Amino acid sequence: MRKISISIGALALCIATSASAQSAVTTALSQNPLGRNVPAATACYDGRWTPNAKDSARATARAEAAMQKYRELGAVGGNMKKLFAGRDPMWTLDAHPQDVRDLHDPWITRTARLEPIAITSSNEGMSYHAEWRALAADGTAIGTYDGLLEWSGRFVSLNLYSPAAIGKPSANGPFCREPGDMEEWQADHAEREARKAARQAAH
Repeated sequence: MRKISISIGALALCIATSASAQSAVTTALSQNPLGRNVPAATACYDGRWTPNAKDSARATARAEAAMQKYRELGAVGGNMKKLFAGRDPMWTLDAHPQDVRDLHDPWITRTARLEPIAITSSNEGMSYHAEWRALAADGTAIGTYDGLLEWSGRFVSLNLYSPAAIGKPSANGPFCREPGDMEEWQADHAEREARKAARQAAH
């Protein structure tokens, strides 16, 4: 009986230790948005996950390096696919698309300097939203580059907006995976909570 009791006690300790370890892993993942295999969680959308200083510095360095490569390659024009991620990346000028395999950006030769407007790391840490203001030599604003980049530093999309464009760049604020997704999640969450409250009030 003593051997059985010891075995049961050891099994209980093993289960408790396993549960504790699993809880620790779950906690660590909820606090670390850089876990590559973790789906976007509520904490990513409600603001509990936020980029730290290292994330922000990495976002700035990679976005600036990507734009520098874009300007260098774009001065010649042509196939710029290697700067873009995915099978069907997006490039537009005032909502008019061009194929990145045969791309000719008319702003590059006119732009004397680029002023960073904002560069933001996603809460999940896997994408960056960057905006630059393109200025001519006399300081005239040519327009705004609005880019979404993956964590490796390649563009997922790059949209150009001239001052007279009907469309406007995306707001550069906190986001989980792509600009605007936190606001969309919060609106959906508020709607779900309202429906839940209405059901409870009806009973």
